[in-house]
Amino acid sequence: MRTRIAAILMSVGVLVSATSVNAEGNQLGQQLFADTCVACHGTEGKGDGPITQYLNVPPADLTVISKNNDGEFPFLKIYQIVDGRTGVRGHGNAAGAMPIWGERFSREIDTGNVPFGAELYARARLIAIVDYIESIQQK
Repeated sequence: MRTRIAAILMSVGVLVSATSVNAEGNQLGQQLFADTCVACHGTEGKGDGPITQYLNVPPADLTVISKNNDGEFPFLKIYQIVDGRTGVRGHGNAAGAMPIWGERFSREIDTGNVPFGAELYARARLIAIVDYIESIQQK
């Protein structure tokens, strides 16, 4: 029973945190992007990061996702690409071209006995990054 209550409280905390992130201009998403995406996608998300020359598959220009999808930002599709655990790959058929951030994020927290705690943490971080990517779309 305690475990279930802890899981519910953690879920509520993640939802509250995600709501707070949006209210503050998504500073969390911006910081996560800087920490995890800039090396390949560049500071502005245009695919011109400092390690691009060493990659076999060029990173995508993240600022034109909406433009390339008839003006709509495919949030779930981009979430799945960034997550990387669903088999959807961000760079065509180049399996493993992009890190599997969902798995990495879920390993970064010790959740003790709280079921799904690491998964909730990973999902909150992924949502923050994808929300930030949506915010940098060309108008």
